[in-house]
Amino acid sequence: MKTYDIINAKGTLEKLSAMDLPLPAAIKLSKNVVEVNEVFKMFEEKRQALFVAYGEADEDTGNTNIKEENMDTFQKELNEMLFSDIDIDVKTLDVESLSNDIKLSANELSSVSWLFKDM
Repeated sequence: MKTYDIINAKGTLEKLSAMDLPLPAAIKLSKNVVEVNEVFKMFEEKRQALFVAYGEADEDTGNTNIKEENMDTFQKELNEMLFSDIDIDVKTLDVESLSNDIKLSANELSSVSWLFKDM
């Protein structure tokens, strides 16, 4: 699994976490969310460090913009972070154990396909 997969799945995991699920599925999902949040936190800290290293603050907005001369290096390092392999202990779920009332779009489902045994 790549860091990108975790970043891409965060919104769908939050949506699933807000749903009423059977207890065994909710337990597994909550364990996954804890691990995903740790990965996301680590990624965000490193991403912010890249902005500090390669950017400059806009005095008017307070936003940090990447300097043109640093853009290639910034993008290369960001991509290395996004596409680096990551090892998390995924607690897979059985699709059949979930309620038919759960509604996910095809995009949402594909972002968390690693979460389900049957996919």
